Amino acid sequence: MVRHVAITSLCLIVFASLPLRAQTAAQIDAVVLDEMARQNIVGMAVGIVKNGEIYYTRGYGHTDLSRTIPVTADTVLRWGSISKTLTAVATLKLDEENPNFSVNDRVTKHVSYWPAHGNKANIRIKHLLSNRSGITHYLNKKNCPGNSTPDYSKNKHPSNTYNAEQAVAVFSDQKLCFDPGSGYKYSTFGFSLLGSAIEGGAGTSYVDWINDKIKTPMDMLSLRQATGTQTGYDLKRHILKEITSGNAAWKLPGGGWESNIRDLAKFANALLQGSLLKDTSRLWTTVPGNPGYGYAMFHTPDKYEVGNGGMHNNSRALLYLYPESAERLGIVLLINGIHSKPMRISHRLADLFGQHYGGRRFRNDILLRRGYSDDNFVAEWKFLRRIGYYADNIEPFVINGEVYWDAIFRNGPGGNVMLRNLDYTSFNIKRKELFEKGYHLVDIEPYVVNGKHQWAGLFRSREF
Repeated sequence: MVRHVAITSLCLIVFASLPLRAQTAAQIDAVVLDEMARQNIVGMAVGIVKNGEIYYTRGYGHTDLSRTIPVTADTVLRWGSISKTLTAVATLKLDEENPNFSVNDRVTKHVSYWPAHGNKANIRIKHLLSNRSGITHYLNKKNCPGNSTPDYSKNKHPSNTYNAEQAVAVFSDQKLCFDPGSGYKYSTFGFSLLGSAIEGGAGTSYVDWINDKIKTPMDMLSLRQATGTQTGYDLKRHILKEITSGNAAWKLPGGGWESNIRDLAKFANALLQGSLLKDTSRLWTTVPGNPGYGYAMFHTPDKYEVGNGGMHNNSRALLYLYPESAERLGIVLLINGIHSKPMRISHRLADLFGQHYGGRRFRNDILLRRGYSDDNFVAEWKFLRRIGYYADNIEPFVINGEVYWDAIFRNGPGGNVMLRNLDYTSFNIKRKELFEKGYHLVDIEPYVVNGKHQWAGLFRSREF
């Protein structure tokens, strides 16, 4: 089959939800799309809040490598550990409203199935909030010498939706990494226990407490348990790998919530405006001995910047706030790639709003793409062409009769055409036609598919 790709348009396809009033959409789009190209991000969503309003929400790119399903402001993506901040807000709200519940309480006061003997009995609510309980975390043995990894496989949590007692049963038999309050150990499991403490203190389910006190008042209609599966990506040796993330409801309080970018922006705005808690700054309280970590939020030493990041095996999320800034600026990101660097994107966006990070300026506008199937390569070609990149070099390779592509792209204007999967005669005919239209050949590649010799070539307009 004769195929060719000709992309000359510089049109920009994004999906907006709200009009912009100061910084233009073009400025924000330019930053986001530039980072997507440099970081090889398939799709992401951005939310910006300031002056008490949701200022901007937009989706970019796609959920799939074939680029057929766009990410929009309505696309639901996972929060990861931003779920911990949601749980911390729910905990502090219970502390404010219920005289029989305090962050100074021992967990055993509210959780009957947590061990009431040994050092586990000494864990307090504030220890869970600040990661000072001594409860372990996944595979990371830092600050936890000699402790085995909990078995958090599906058979330890058979419910499809969150079940507090089952979630705690995953790690309740594990020994603590240290005596409660004596050290710092980041722990998603600790927030599972916090979900149980909320249930005991509130007299209702953790999920209902979240719904009644946060989701419904904030009209966060898309906020839900991540009970299904979601496709995302990782980048290894410059090759994108598609990864499916499964049901995360078993760790709901510490990493199992998801929503669209609009609702994450609503949550960020509520924190900045203090509409959920009487004293929101308790979230970024200084905890002696902690590395800039308060109650489920990190903070800079001066607390001018506070936030939390989230991560699954195929995605990342970021909640980053400037509570003392004149505009009460907040930036939230949901990205379907674990290899992404959301903080870099956030800082570049903050620069547009006067935060003056002196963002990194790139001199070498060269991108490498590797391991794309035939159709996915065309989709990536078109996406990069729309944001100002052209292919400068291609390298086909064949695996089990299928053609895959590596390529180098450069930033710049002008027409770019690729011929591919042609026999020698057809390639020469097309080459002559393109020459007459003002294109010159810059790269030519022969390859063999199922015993047949085929040819591919890159062409650039002679005007550039």
